[in-house]
Amino acid sequence: FAVQALRSALHCIARSLLEGRMLSAADEACFSAAAAAVPLLASLSREQLSVARLGGLTNIVFRVEARVAGGLQRYCLRCPGPGTESYIDRAAERANAEAASRAGVGPAVLSFSDEGVLLM
Repeated sequence: FAVQALRSALHCIARSLLEGRMLSAADEACFSAAAAAVPLLASLSREQLSVARLGGLTNIVFRVEARVAGGLQRYCLRCPGPGTESYIDRAAERANAEAASRAGVGPAVLSFSDEGVLLM
């Protein structure tokens, strides 16, 4: 019985991770550090935020839903992947992201740190 219960619990945890309902410890640490650097997110408690890890080839990307007085707000938080500073010019990326937003072909850039943490 104990083996079956353990197997069932592990299955539920794995499914929750795959469906984005839970973050790994490493992802939670990454999200927390990035959110602390973004004033809009830093002003909210962790309990107000629902976070799911999304895909990404070079960066770590999260879907963030914030429960605020006006309702539910949805954001995308991008954390630079390890080593990306050696081949991605974040200043140029920021200028391009802001230009795309102004032209109406990209999302609004709500925050973009010098280190490459981006909130859209």
